[in-house]
Amino acid sequence: MSNESRIVMMNGNEAAAFAAKLSRIRVYASYLITPFTKFSEVLAEYVKKGELDIVYLPMESEHSVAAAAAGAAIGGVRTIWGSSSHGVAFLFEIPWCFALLRLPIGGYIPSRALGLWNIKPDFQDLFSLRDLGMLLWISESPQEITDRIVMGYKIAENSDVRLPFTVGCEGFETSHMKKPTDLLPQKLVDDFLPEYDATAPIDFDNPRSLGCLSDSEPYYLMKIDMQRAMERAAPVIQKTQDQFYEVFGRRYSAVTKYNWDNPKKALVLSGAAINTARYALQKNKVKDVGILGISQFRPFPAQEIYDVLKDVEEITSLDRDISLGSFGPGILFQEVNSCMARLSRSKDEPEINGKIAGLGGYDIDEQTIMQAISGKKDIFLPKGIERNLHDAFSTCKNPGRGNEFMCSGHRACQGCTMPIFTRHILSVLGKNTVVLVPAGCSTIILGFYPQTALKVPLIHTAFAAGASTATGLRAALDALGKKNINVAVFAGDGATADIGLSALSAAIERNANMIYICYDNEAYMNTGVQRSGTTPQWAWTTTEPWGKTKQPKSMPEIVAAHHPPYVATAALWPWPLNDLISKVEKAKKIQGFRYIHLLGPCQTGWGFAPDKSIEMSRLAVETGVFPLYEIVNGKLRITYEPKFLPVEQYLMEQKRFRHLKEKDIEIIQQNVYDERDRLKKLS
Repeated sequence: MSNESRIVMMNGNEAAAFAAKLSRIRVYASYLITPFTKFSEVLAEYVKKGELDIVYLPMESEHSVAAAAAGAAIGGVRTIWGSSSHGVAFLFEIPWCFALLRLPIGGYIPSRALGLWNIKPDFQDLFSLRDLGMLLWISESPQEITDRIVMGYKIAENSDVRLPFTVGCEGFETSHMKKPTDLLPQKLVDDFLPEYDATAPIDFDNPRSLGCLSDSEPYYLMKIDMQRAMERAAPVIQKTQDQFYEVFGRRYSAVTKYNWDNPKKALVLSGAAINTARYALQKNKVKDVGILGISQFRPFPAQEIYDVLKDVEEITSLDRDISLGSFGPGILFQEVNSCMARLSRSKDEPEINGKIAGLGGYDIDEQTIMQAISGKKDIFLPKGIERNLHDAFSTCKNPGRGNEFMCSGHRACQGCTMPIFTRHILSVLGKNTVVLVPAGCSTIILGFYPQTALKVPLIHTAFAAGASTATGLRAALDALGKKNINVAVFAGDGATADIGLSALSAAIERNANMIYICYDNEAYMNTGVQRSGTTPQWAWTTTEPWGKTKQPKSMPEIVAAHHPPYVATAALWPWPLNDLISKVEKAKKIQGFRYIHLLGPCQTGWGFAPDKSIEMSRLAVETGVFPLYEIVNGKLRITYEPKFLPVEQYLMEQKRFRHLKEKDIEIIQQNVYDERDRLKKLS
């Protein structure tokens, strides 16, 4: 135990930021919400003063904060995310990815009420994370926040655990109230907390795909592995707490007793309310009531709670949450009631066993039913697949040809253009490229667990999170000095022009160093040809079978309005793709945000014969419907002069336009001429 410490007045937000600094995070993505805001401000001050060497990323939403944290962790650095209340609700999709991908990311939540605009604390936001596979602690003081975050990284990064963690507290009550806090010396923390060791770093000699779409059985078994990791976490937590005591002199446990002298009644609660309860009992000289404070919520310390509470006559849990419609008022009550009931059954009461089946669509068959009623004590029916965490990655077994990085055996539809342009683009970008794909056709085409069609590292990410995950990954690579690696996003029109537009806009405004390729199918093809923001006017879709009534978004010009260094349009024409190749080569040489909008004819959604894909690209370009140009540092240049064939040749080849009347085609033809003249004036 060391005396190298000093006491200062610090609030919870400051303590959490100090802990992140002590833990030597390398990337931090920031978006502000009360009462979390001060955490980001303190980290920014550390950076300004030169006390913290990190990549600090201002993001446009909490969803992108979490996605960037995932990208940073995948890239190989320690990171932390945080938010409160509605911010936690908005980013809720992404932590499920943290856990399933086994990313040991740190989190901090000063809790705040959800629903109507109420900025006072309760634990609804924190407890919403309880079932996703995340270690959870609730701290009652700034000191505990600091200590828990430092210990959290050591626990989460342990090879037996590899799960994300979050430390929570009451917003304002703990996040804003200053209390005496012992500043941990950096040298002792460095000795206590090893450097971050990415279990599965990006490897260009052994490229793998992370986060692939999987079938029911592997998904089910991965979930089983996560539960096993939760079970293994308990002894790791205890060992880490013992080590922390030896170094820093403060003892922590999953549960803590106060006023505990053979009490008749027990009051069970968490967080800052523990201090209030302690004060109340002392002031009122209550002798027969003990306090059980629960600081560890996942994994839930059922045995420890039972051992403390089994001899009291009455138990009262005090929840700072409510589980509406459930059998029991609050979440803490349900957890405590469950563990007491399960562990204290008498011989005369029936034994209740919980078993899991059917996750992710895994078949509940006759054998499953017979196993369930067999009386076996196992809480889970199957074994997991975990030998090491690399088993969660997909790999490409196809040797490929020459310098090609797109292999055969993918899952594209017959006539799909995506494998063609992916193959040619990657041949230019080369081996040192990481590809990120948000949800879309590429999710299916490029890999279904345990295979992948690419021979470069591939990261699957959430629908809205392509640009933000790439931002976090880029920041991690930069922090590690790996600046010669290309980060490329391959995203469809929905992930670009619609749900992902906010993250895309923010990435361009930051001039994030990535190549963003939108393969524009002009509808949501993966889910059934629904209208997207880039669907052409009058085109048939399943959600507008009468034909789209609005003009499409001009994504290249929306991007160009942000003033990035490079914007281009491209197609699988003119053949042999000199225009496309030259634009990718140019984009590769430029630093900053680069955007290529690539027309991707889809025979399924557009309604043409599978062998006509290149022909449709040709007609789109040669009729002038899809003009080819580039914008370099704000200056537009037309890169190909089309023949301006009649647009009818293009439109009538597609089922989606066959409802058009002659007057409609005439309007489209005039629009093409007007666009030609406008672009010429701009060039």
